[in-house]
Formats: sequence, structure tokens, C-alpha cells
Amino acid sequence: MEGRIDQELALLKKEFPNLVYREEGMWVFIKVFRIPQNIWNKNEASICFQIPAGYPGNPPYGFYIEGGLGLKDADEKPKNYEEPVQTPFEGTWGKFSWQHDNSWRATSDLTSGGNLLNFVHTFRDRLIQGI
Repeated sequence: MEGRIDQELALLKKEFPNLVYREEGMWVFIKVFRIPQNIWNKNEASICFQIPAGYPGNPPYGFYIEGGLGLKDADEKPKNYEEPVQTPFEGTWGKFSWQHDNSWRATSDLTSGGNLLNFVHTFRDRLIQGI
């Protein structure tokens, strides 16, 4: 599994060169993640997520975003979102309960099946939904 994660982290770093991997707990931290505009009160934030034990057979679940996220034009928290939550990173964090769509298929060729980069791309899908 370690070789697979190294390959996936290299794939992620091509798009997110500021990525930090914390081996203890298998946490991935992205310092700057662009948030869809005109929905949220921020245009970018730090995000993180945890690679689960048993990955890639066990798909990742949920993502954490720098605290204080709210809808731009409403004073309500998004659904399936909790704040504050604990991560190994400094600051206040919120968590979206979120999973890759039902098409998660991990294959030996990580570019043709489910992978961490695809998972991170789905964060935008969730954030576009707004509430």
C-alpha cells in the first residue's frame, strides 16, 4: 500500500504542489484550495482529509476545511457539516461528511480507477451544492 500512496501523493502534488502528507494518521493537507465563487464567504481555504486504513479497497470519506466557512448570502451552516472538529493541523476546522460517488473502483492502474486526486476533485462538487 505504501507504494500506491506514494504514487497517488505524487499525482496530487502535480495539481497541488503545496500538499503536505503526515504519515502518522495518513493525513493529507492542502494549504490553498479554491472554493467555487459566489456561494461561500471564502474563495479559498486550507483543506485536509485522511486516507483510511485498507485504502484503496476502503475508499476515503469526508473532508475537512478551514473553519469559518459559511454561505455567502445566508447565515446557516451547510448540511452534513460540523464545526469545530479535530485534525492534526493548527486552527479551527469543519468537516463535511462526504464520499466519492458510487463509482469508486480502485484499480492497479491508479489513473484509470478511483484515486485520491479524483476524490479531491469531488470536494468542488460538494461545495457547488451550497447548503
